[in-house]
Amino acid sequence: MGGLVDEWIALSLPWGFDLAEVTVPVVVWHGELDDMVRPAHGRFFSTVLPNARLVLYPQEGHLVLLEHWDEILAAVTTRAKSNGPASGRHEPGGQAAPQ
Repeated sequence: MGGLVDEWIALSLPWGFDLAEVTVPVVVWHGELDDMVRPAHGRFFSTVLPNARLVLYPQEGHLVLLEHWDEILAAVTTRAKSNGPASGRHEPGGQAAPQ
């Protein structure tokens, strides 16, 4: 139970920075069937982070990373090598969410 409580505390307190000031490219991968962290959270972060892109997996839940780790790792590795922007690129597997 400690992990869940720690997460709620971390989410309810100020983080010490404004999300709008994060300038690095961010990709938010999220399962649309996630009952633990609702897809609205992924949508929220993808709208407040200025260089973010949301990739949704329509038939996936909370453990999207376990099912798609190879796709996500490939996308992260490719991005790290290219240092390209988060927008305008589609990661394999999921569906890019409309902006």
